[in-house]
Amino acid sequence: AAGGPIEVIVTIGASEGLKFEGDVEAIATLVSEVKGNILIIRPKTSWTSWSHKYENKKIIARVSAKNITSLAMSGNGSIKVAGTVQATELTTTLSGSGTIDAYVNTDKLTAVISGSGSVNLTGKTDDANVTLSGSGSFSGKTLSMNNLNTRISGSGSVNVKVEDNIKALVSGSGRVNYSGNPNVEQRVIGSGGVSKI
Repeated sequence: AAGGPIEVIVTIGASEGLKFEGDVEAIATLVSEVKGNILIIRPKTSWTSWSHKYENKKIIARVSAKNITSLAMSGNGSIKVAGTVQATELTTTLSGSGTIDAYVNTDKLTAVISGSGSVNLTGKTDDANVTLSGSGSFSGKTLSMNNLNTRISGSGSVNVKVEDNIKALVSGSGRVNYSGNPNVEQRVIGSGGVSKI
């Protein structure tokens, strides 16, 4: 879990660790801690004041992990995963204008996006639950999935490839764009919609 203008690069392998690169002063004000199985990267002060002070500084956090079940970013930073996320369940949470990019192989995927950020996933999952509020986007055009359950409020977009079933609730101008030949159950309130591409 991270936030602010930090680029997090996660490498999946046999070891675990964390190394920072970039502005020395900004890095000195960051705290990294493990709570349960969660690695948290945060400033000693609030994210708001830290982000304003160091917004033009490039900071990279290189994380080595044996396995991943959750990716979370708040603010305008990014998380990129090198390697395949193998997990029974994976949760991605994004608030703000940041990005999460990963190749996944999961049974169940949950994505929650609030704000204008984007989650870009490739690979495969059996079941996906995607919730968008705001103008964010979920891109899974090359993410093969059997079932999608999605809820969009606002102007966000979900772009996916689905084989079996789509259940969509759209309120506002949001859109679900899909490929494949799934059964579609939809409820649309507003100018949004569900479309095959």
